[in-house]
Amino acid sequence: MTRSVLCSCFLVMLVFGAAGCSSSAPRTEDPGTTNLRRIYQAFKISEDWARHPPKDEEELKHWLGQLGEKGTPEEFLISRRDGKPFVVAYGTSTGPNAKDPILAHEAVGVDGKRFVLTRDGSIRQWSDEELAAKKPAKK
Repeated sequence: MTRSVLCSCFLVMLVFGAAGCSSSAPRTEDPGTTNLRRIYQAFKISEDWARHPPKDEEELKHWLGQLGEKGTPEEFLISRRDGKPFVVAYGTSTGPNAKDPILAHEAVGVDGKRFVLTRDGSIRQWSDEELAAKKPAKK
């Protein structure tokens, strides 16, 4: 009986081991979105610890510095695609009741498309027209 238990255990390990192996490559993040992801993380940390979203660039830099990633907060505020500082909606909450759906976006973008960070943490490419339609009107 011991031999049959050992054989069963071996077969189970073999089946589960083979199921865990996958030939697909791990997903990698688009380098153009990395800094926007960092900005989102800094907004979340600010809301968790300070109980409010970053109110200005200096406060956002403080929280970006808390991420522990290589690079400087100043670098994280620059788009890798267009080389310009991101347009950040300071004071915008990541909560579901926030008025502005956009936390940050590229100033210029590439080929008429800009990466946009929304309050739910999604990063999408929008055309200039899509961005203009989603941004709230300035008062």
